[in-house]
This record gives sequence, C-alpha cells and structure tokens, in this order.
Amino acid sequence: MIVLIIPLLYIVQSQTATTISYASQGSDWTSGVCSSSTSQSPINLEVSSGTCDNSMVLDIQFKKDAMQIVMERVQYTIQSKAAVSNLYATDINGNLYGYTATQFMFHGPSEHTIEGTRYDLEMQIVHELKSEFSATITKAVVSILFEVSSTDQPFFTTYDFTLVASAATNTTTNSTTNSTTNSTNTSTPTSVTSTIASINFNDLLGSQLDANPAYYTYVGSLTIPDCDDNVNWYILDSILPITQTQLDAFNTYFLSNSTFASGNGNNRAIQSTNDRTIKKGGVACEEQFVYFFSFFILYIFINYFIFKLL
Repeated sequence: MIVLIIPLLYIVQSQTATTISYASQGSDWTSGVCSSSTSQSPINLEVSSGTCDNSMVLDIQFKKDAMQIVMERVQYTIQSKAAVSNLYATDINGNLYGYTATQFMFHGPSEHTIEGTRYDLEMQIVHELKSEFSATITKAVVSILFEVSSTDQPFFTTYDFTLVASAATNTTTNSTTNSTTNSTNTSTPTSVTSTIASINFNDLLGSQLDANPAYYTYVGSLTIPDCDDNVNWYILDSILPITQTQLDAFNTYFLSNSTFASGNGNNRAIQSTNDRTIKKGGVACEEQFVYFFSFFILYIFINYFIFKLL
C-alpha cells in the first residue's frame, strides 16, 4: 500500500532587498514623494469634520471559494499577494469605479486613527483599478481595524501569524547602525513564507462586515515608500476583535521586537490632512446627525440657563 502525504503548509526562507526603517515612524523617509507630497497617509479621522454622503457606494466582495494563499513576513510587515476581493466604490467626487485586490498587509498599531484613537492592528487591502475603468487615481485601499478583545478572531485562527516564525526570527546578519535614526537595521532582511492550503476570505472575514458598512473615505497615499499619492482610501468604522494572544503573534516581529524600530511598531506617523475633504458613508451619516443634534440641544440649554441667570 502506498500512502501519499500532501503537505498543507510549508515554510520557505529567502532574502529580500527592501528595508524600511520605522525608528522615526517615517519622518525621515525621502524616497519618492514621501517628504514632498501634501496628500499623504495615514491621517486622523474625525466625526466632526468632513461631509456625510449617503449616496456613496462601498461594495466589498470577498472571494467566496476557498483559496490557497502565501503568507510572507518581510522586514517591515506581514503580507500576502492575492486577489482576495473585488471592490466597487464611489470616489470623493461620486464617481463609481471597480477594483481588484492585489495584496494585503498589516500594521501594528494601526496607522489611521479615529477621533485620536489608535487601534491595535490595521489590515490594508490594496486594490488596482479594473481594466474596464479609466481614472487618474488607480489604487483603492480598504482598511480594517482590530482591537484587543476576549473574542477570538476567526480570520487569524487560519491566517496565523505564528506560521511565519522561524529560528531566524530574531537573528540579524550584516547589521549596521543608522546613526541618523539611532536604530539597528539589517541590510539583508530575512523573508519567511508559509503557504496556507485553504482559506475562505468571505467566510472568515467578509461575514463579519456589514452589508452597508460605515466608513471614511479620502484621497491619500500608500503608507510605505515611495508613498505614491494616487490612492482612494476606505477606512471601515466597524472595529473587529482580536485576542491579545493573536496580536502578540504579530507584534513579536515588530512592536515587541526591540531591534526592529527602537520600540516602535511598523506604523507610519499621522500626516497632515492639509484641508483635504473627508467623506463618511453608511450609517456614520445618521450617527453624525445625532452627534450634532445633541450638541445643538446642549447649546440651547446652556444659553437658556445663562439667560435665566441674567
């Protein structure tokens, strides 16, 4: 009898030339338009700013079939390059476009903040404009935020960050100290890849999102060099859970790794909005109405109270 064993997962180590320093959280990046563009990302998103528009569309269609995917840990993030979703969304001017996902990556803590609150992890799904559409801005990034909770995150049960751990996780070769940022970088960072034989993005991730999610949108840039500023951003307002154990599995490579960025995570610092328009779609518009109406009632009450005292 012949027994055939098919491995469900394998790990490969290789070398990559890309090194990004987060010791100064990107303030010292000079490549591309990182230091010259006025439309950079990430930014802080505020409920009290921007314009609500319930006519906007955000339709994220995750692949419903199980697929094989490669998880890759490089020097600056954990990522996968795969068409895990299609996206149909209106831009800041109300024009509808279609996009196909090309890759996704993670940043911890989150790069975008909402009302000054920084979350524990941010997943950024990068999409490219479909060939049947024509637009100046050709990229769209959907951002999903995670916050530590006692609730296990099913997506990270399968997309398990520990799969790209290796004996070389904390090993550095040809290390040199960058005196301008006071950080230690590895000139030949290790890339570790792990193939997940079967993962269903719609079941594990898409099922947790609302059919018509509340979100923020604005025009910005990629958050890693060369910081290309031709990106329509869509940051979901629904925060998903992640356990501390699942988060620690990611942070061990970055935020909790003292040799990575002098104690920083792999998140770029908040950039100036520079009077850019921020729009909100979904139920956020109704929430903003309640928000402003509450302040209006408070304003009337305070003025009435002052009038009575006079």
